[in-house]
Amino acid sequence: MLRIPLRASVEVDQDNIEKTRQLAADGYGFLILGTHFSWREGFDFIVQTQRYLPISDKPIVMPISLHQYERQKGLLDHFSAIAGITISPVGNEDAVKYGYELGAGLPEYARNTREALLAGGAAGIAIQTGRRNELELGQVKKQPLRFMLSATRTKPSSSVALLFLPMTPFEENVDYKAIYEKKNLFKKYDVRFGPIFTIAEMYQLLKGINTSLRSHPIALENADRPTITEITIDELALVILSIAVDPKYNHVPKELGQEFLIEYFFNPENRYQ
Repeated sequence: MLRIPLRASVEVDQDNIEKTRQLAADGYGFLILGTHFSWREGFDFIVQTQRYLPISDKPIVMPISLHQYERQKGLLDHFSAIAGITISPVGNEDAVKYGYELGAGLPEYARNTREALLAGGAAGIAIQTGRRNELELGQVKKQPLRFMLSATRTKPSSSVALLFLPMTPFEENVDYKAIYEKKNLFKKYDVRFGPIFTIAEMYQLLKGINTSLRSHPIALENADRPTITEITIDELALVILSIAVDPKYNHVPKELGQEFLIEYFFNPENRYQ
C-alpha cells in the first residue's frame, strides 16, 4: 500500500464501506470516477482506493495523459512500481496538442482495465477526459465511460461496480485556473468516498431517470440543449459526480443535478424504478 501524507478530509459513509466490502467479497471489480483539476488527483485516487477498498492484493490501473507520462516517464514508472499499480498512458485531446496521436494507448488501457476488473481490482475512468478547470456536461460528449464498458465487454449483468470519488480543495474561493498546473500536495482536499453503484443498478437508475425525463423534460437556460428529455450513462455519471463538489467548480446545470437528481435519489417512489 502506498503511503503519501496527503492532506484530505475524507467523508466516508459506513454504508458505502460495507457495500464495497460485500461487492469485493463477491468478486466485483471497480471503475472509479473522480474530478480532475490539477496534478494531484491521481495520487488521491491511488491513496484513497488502497485505503478504503479491500483490494490491496488486486491490480489497480490508473490512466494518464500520454504527454504527461512522457514528460516524467522514469519517475512515474518508479512510482507505479512502489505503489503496486499499473499506469496506462492514453492519447487524449490534451496530448494531441503536443503532437501525440488521439487514442494512442487506448487498446492497452482497455486490456489492463478488463484484466483488473476480472481479477476483482480497480481502474480509474477519466470521465472529464483530462484535467479541467470546471466540471461541465459537454465533457462527456465522446462518452468515455460507455467506450470503456464496451471495450471491456462489461454488461449490466457483469460483476462491476462504479465508485464515485468526487474531490475539491477544502478552502473557499478556489481559483481553479490558477491551480491547474500545480501539484497541490500540501492543500487540504475535501474527498467523498461514494456513492457506489453496481453496473446493474446504474443502468436501472438511468432507465428510471430517462422515463421520468421523457414525461417531464427539464428546460435549461443558455444551454446547447435547451430541453433535456434523455441522458446518457456518461452524463448520469457526471451529474452524480457533480452533486458533492465545490459549486464554483461545478458547472453542471443545477436543474439536472442539485435539483432533479437529488430529488430523484431521495424519493423512494423513483429510485431504481
